[in-house]
Amino acid sequence: MNRPSFALLLLTASYSLIPLIATAQSTATYSVGPSQLCMIDGDGQVNCNISQGFERISPPASLPAMMAVTAGDVHACGITLDGEAICWGSNNFGQLDIPDTSLPLVKINAGANHTCALDTEGQAICWGLNDNRQTEPPAGARFIEIDAASNFSCGILENGSITCWTTDTSVAQELIDGPFTDLDLRIGGVCGLMSDGTIECFQNSRLITAAPPGDDYIDVAANSDAVCGLTSDGTLECTFRNVDVASDYPLGEQFLSIQSNETETGFIQIFRNGTRFRVGSTMCGERPDGTIECWAEGANFPDLNAAVTSTLDLVQNMEFDLDARIYDGVGVEIFWTPLATFEDGRLTVFPPRVEIYRNDELIDSVQARFSYFDRLATGDLEYQIRLIDNVGNAGDFSGTLSVNTDTGTVLFNGEPPILPSPVELLPDVFFTAFDRVGLSNGFISYWTVDPALEEMVDGYIVEVDGVVAGFTRLNLFVSVSGRVQNCVEVAAIGFDGSVIGRRGSGSCI
Repeated sequence: MNRPSFALLLLTASYSLIPLIATAQSTATYSVGPSQLCMIDGDGQVNCNISQGFERISPPASLPAMMAVTAGDVHACGITLDGEAICWGSNNFGQLDIPDTSLPLVKINAGANHTCALDTEGQAICWGLNDNRQTEPPAGARFIEIDAASNFSCGILENGSITCWTTDTSVAQELIDGPFTDLDLRIGGVCGLMSDGTIECFQNSRLITAAPPGDDYIDVAANSDAVCGLTSDGTLECTFRNVDVASDYPLGEQFLSIQSNETETGFIQIFRNGTRFRVGSTMCGERPDGTIECWAEGANFPDLNAAVTSTLDLVQNMEFDLDARIYDGVGVEIFWTPLATFEDGRLTVFPPRVEIYRNDELIDSVQARFSYFDRLATGDLEYQIRLIDNVGNAGDFSGTLSVNTDTGTVLFNGEPPILPSPVELLPDVFFTAFDRVGLSNGFISYWTVDPALEEMVDGYIVEVDGVVAGFTRLNLFVSVSGRVQNCVEVAAIGFDGSVIGRRGSGSCI
């Protein structure tokens, strides 16, 4: 796309840029999402830190210098020095399908699965998931700020009022009179920084008493637990809906700016070190020395402010078991396990990416998953996968999964994938423990087996609500393909393919 020079447009645009670049937030060089924190260094290069237990959404190697970055759920976006938007990560909901723009962009903010931006004339454009009309800004409106959340978007108009676009009735459906200079969104609510330095929060257009009481704030950030402001001298002050988390916040300490995760997609629960924790309520701030610090639940970025190191050792020498399901006239879904380890009460899910090869050609590179749907699959096919570590190094190839959609044949390394045979089951005492933990969009099941019997086991087949979900040789199965409605059953499979033990949870116990 050919555009005029962005620097020239800064001088000639008819719409004043002063409100766009001199608002309360002092920096656009970092952004916190539900599981990632993206930052821009002094050279304009983007680095995204990932919360432990989540796949890294790495910026493309060819990414040019950026002047702004924003982090969504499983995607991220930025604005180049020329005012062009670039996005990376998942495109399940069109998060990467950026509309054409005739003017450079100067503001950008990602929601869970959508993104909104402002051009040099204050016009809003949005793209991505539109299940609640969150990508449909009011036609002809001019904005000085824009913000996107889980299923809604809001902006500050030229006259200082806040307007939102969504079908979510818990969000403001009418104009919120200002004048506001900044805003921050949380589930079902909007908080705004007034021009007189006060903070006001609204739910369904009604003012609620949730904001800090001061009148000299220069920045605002809000999540499900707290509303925070920075005073004119950079001091952090907050009020809490959940007072139990107050000790997590560095109250009274100095920051240049603060930001919160605004997507909060259902409080994702992860099992780590024997306990559950959630992401979605993270808040971060920039210290006077330029470092970024995060706090609140889910703020677990192990390589924050540190060099990113390779995890190649985790993706090499991996043993895969691949299987496939053929959908008549639709395509093929391939499954693989394992992609996780569970030791000493600690879950490690990896890798950042999986490369899918069909007939020796790379057909896709996806965030770490446990299945892949190939809609173009027809005829005689061979699949392999390999893992990519968090800095782009490739691991070893899997064995070959042969699929013939005409005959319905599926072979892994020349042999049929192991399926259970209907034989008499051993007592449940074969399993000494069995547990299941729910994720936002899946589950983790893990179990232990009587050591005297474990040497009889070739692997385990996991059934979810009566449907085979996968095969693993670990005492652990991780699924991110759907929630469990009723039960999870694990069948221990002997070397002859027979079921030698079975254990379940939920209604199938």
